[in-house]
Parts: sequence; structure tokens; C-alpha cells
Amino acid sequence: VEKSPPSHTHFLMAIWLEQTRPIDITVVGNPGAADTEKLLSVINHKFRPEATITLKPLGREEENLEKIIPSLKGKEGVDGKATVYACQDFTCQPPVTDPNELGLLLH
Repeated sequence: VEKSPPSHTHFLMAIWLEQTRPIDITVVGNPGAADTEKLLSVINHKFRPEATITLKPLGREEENLEKIIPSLKGKEGVDGKATVYACQDFTCQPPVTDPNELGLLLH
């Protein structure tokens, strides 16, 4: 620990991640839009080192992003609203558009 303090903290983080289930959170919505920002605020309210958080914007760049991150394919906004998909162990929960419902899901 004395010789390399950062290595010690990385080791502790590795132990913690080994005991935690990773979560993949995809937000589908327009960056800067009020509904997207509300959902991102709920997600970012808590420290989530086990989470991979991706923002999939709507529009032309959507196809390019799906080529880079194939898991985004098929994840679309619901009823024209910003939508969150939360997936663990290769299983996704139903899409969520309400910030309160998202808070309960991620609790």
C-alpha cells in the first residue's frame, strides 16, 4: 500500500466490482432535451461504478452509433419520449419514460 496507493484503491474497486452485478443503462433521447435531462439526473444522482451509461441520440447519428455499439439496436424512444433501458445479465427491464419509475427501478 505504501509503495503504490493507487494500486491499492484499484484492487479494492476490483473486489467490489467482482461482488456487484454490472448494469447497462441506455438513455434514448435528444441531448439537452428536458425529458432526457430529467432521466439522466436520476441516473447520475447516485455513484454507479458498476454501470455503463450510454446516451443514444435520436436522428442521423443513431445508425452510426449502432454500428459501434450493437447492443443499442432496437432500443428506441417510447411514444416520442426519452426512454431508459436498464439491462443486467443480458436481460432488459421494460423501457421506462418516467423519472420516478426510473428511480424505483435503479434503487
